[in-house]
Amino acid sequence: MKNIEEYQNLVALLKTTLEFYADDTNYAEYMGNPATIALDAYGSQARFALSKIKEVETQSQKLLEDYEKLVADSEFMESGETSPIELIKHFNLTHDDKNV
Repeated sequence: MKNIEEYQNLVALLKTTLEFYADDTNYAEYMGNPATIALDAYGSQARFALSKIKEVETQSQKLLEDYEKLVADSEFMESGETSPIELIKHFNLTHDDKNV
């Protein structure tokens, strides 16, 4: 995750999805019309929310793997200095790539 707003958006999506499935009125037919839950295409909201969770998990795993690779590749591993602050300073001073 890049920032707290992405986590907040994911929680809001999950909350909305859970509210939909928890609302009793979504399961009732009204004046001959099908129940709202029947219009959900057999759990499409839940599948969408789950796909977003999977994306977050994949992004988080990739970030962790990238960080571990940077640490392993850094000269700090040899000297025993692996402080995250020192690594940030090192990569900001020696690399032009702003995504590091």
